[in-house]
Amino acid sequence: MRISLFHKMRGEKKKQKGYKQELFYVLLAGTLGICLLTVALFLMYFLLRTGFLFEHTALKRDAVKYVNRAGSVYSDMLKQYEEAMEELSTDGALLEKIREEGISESSEMYRLLYGSLSQAGIASVAHLVSPEGDQAVSTGYKLSPFDGACYAGIPMILKHNSGTLIHTKRFLNTSGETVVLVLAHELVQEEELLGYLYLDITEAQIEALFASDPELQVDGQEAYVNYIVYNWYYYVVYDKSSLGNIRQGTNYIQREFADGFKTQEPVVEIYESKGTKYLVSGSLDPSGQFVVLCAISMNLLQKNNEQMFIATLVISGVMLLICFLFARKIQNSFIGPIRSIIQTMELFGKGDMTARCEFAANNELAMIRDQLNQMIQEVDQAFENAREKQERLLLAEDNFLKAQIKPHFINNVLESIHWMIKMGEVDAACVALRNLGKMMTKRMNYYASSQESFRESLKFTSQYIEIQRLCYLDRIKVEMEIPADTLDILVPTFLLQPVVENAIIHGLEPKVGQGTLKVWAVRQGEELLIQVEDDGIGMEEDALKALLKKEKRGPGIGLFNVHRRLQLAYGESYGLKVWSAPGKGTRVEMQIPIGQEEEL
Repeated sequence: MRISLFHKMRGEKKKQKGYKQELFYVLLAGTLGICLLTVALFLMYFLLRTGFLFEHTALKRDAVKYVNRAGSVYSDMLKQYEEAMEELSTDGALLEKIREEGISESSEMYRLLYGSLSQAGIASVAHLVSPEGDQAVSTGYKLSPFDGACYAGIPMILKHNSGTLIHTKRFLNTSGETVVLVLAHELVQEEELLGYLYLDITEAQIEALFASDPELQVDGQEAYVNYIVYNWYYYVVYDKSSLGNIRQGTNYIQREFADGFKTQEPVVEIYESKGTKYLVSGSLDPSGQFVVLCAISMNLLQKNNEQMFIATLVISGVMLLICFLFARKIQNSFIGPIRSIIQTMELFGKGDMTARCEFAANNELAMIRDQLNQMIQEVDQAFENAREKQERLLLAEDNFLKAQIKPHFINNVLESIHWMIKMGEVDAACVALRNLGKMMTKRMNYYASSQESFRESLKFTSQYIEIQRLCYLDRIKVEMEIPADTLDILVPTFLLQPVVENAIIHGLEPKVGQGTLKVWAVRQGEELLIQVEDDGIGMEEDALKALLKKEKRGPGIGLFNVHRRLQLAYGESYGLKVWSAPGKGTRVEMQIPIGQEEEL
């Protein structure tokens, strides 16, 4: 015996030693993983620092690419508008209408102007202006009176310029938008000057032009919003940059700064403004009339080093994967089993007898797992045995109560039939005996089930009431109010008849004169409410208090029997509620849960 115990203890020590070694190796591997991650972070930092040496070159390449694209987009827009102006200035229908009626705000004039703009694909505001400048028709806002100062000098320039004039002009139109360019063209038919056609280009249109171009975007965002456009004479057309030091006055750019970018090939310079360094790239647009600049903040941009980014991403991913594997190893070997044991104990503490602790291990934790599972199984079996014993006790008590009420019911009915015979009511007694026989035939196997439908309970009770009415003739008036939705609800057997019997025998029989018995039911949510009321002699308060506390004998045994059986079936909170007063009658109320069809 001692030798066996010695070997068992020695084997447990070996298991403990193996478990400690396993935990040591896991912690050692985790420490190495952390060290490798630290090295990787230093390597990432070194790569980032090294990458900045190449960032300058990448930014220059980006600046050249985007300024070329921006200049191309801007030039294409101007070209499109110039072509549209040429088409509008030669529109025969429009010119003929102007020649016949002059420039006036007629519906036909508007229709022709809008139609021509729509056909040319132009969304800008256009104006038809008379040669004298005193009449105008506008598609975007009404120039009344015509503000000639906004377009001053344009007719004079058009006299010395053939084709479409692109005039740099900055002013606010009547809609509150900033106009930065005006395209102008003479309207001439058969060498007769009919008027002028002006087309406004706003600052918002140029901004939308740069923002909507997909080649000027990165990851769905604007690549660089710091664009500047100025003409050959240094007049600023568009500027959304933060380079405030390059401006001269309100509308002009410094010449010494601007002259360096008047080239066909892009020029890249570093410029500092308000403590921030910018990489400024610029060149003439393809039309040669405007200079487009692109200013990139060197403090914010960290792009175009794809090899560094991929290397950093791969190293970080590998380190994260290693740490994840180490964490999983530690969890599976130590933390996971302990968490599983705790969760199982919590479920068991909440009453879940199906909880089991399951994990793969071959150490002390496995012994705890097996002992815990065995304990839960034994407790579950003990509870199951206690529950079966309690069910047998409840069933025995219920059968006892039903067996107790049967002779009581038969005795009362036979007593009523006995009085019929003594009074000479032989025919009524025969009918009562026949009804009693039907009732007893139906109830011969009442032990087989503890429940029946409310319909069957009412039928059985009605047969009993008919027997009593034969005995008492017209002394008992019966009123029933039973909704159809209550008839199929399951209720305990022998539920209603003992209550009705108590009302007739102890309430209405001793009363002088006619008495009324009322039976009604109603469905209230998930419960069936039943009331039995009589206007008999009632009872004193002391008798009422003792009514539902009776044991097994004496008057009122039927009510106590039903009260106790309801508590056995549905719990102590259920049972009968009785109200009574001497000379005023008695009311008995009971509530039955709907849907609890399990038998005792």
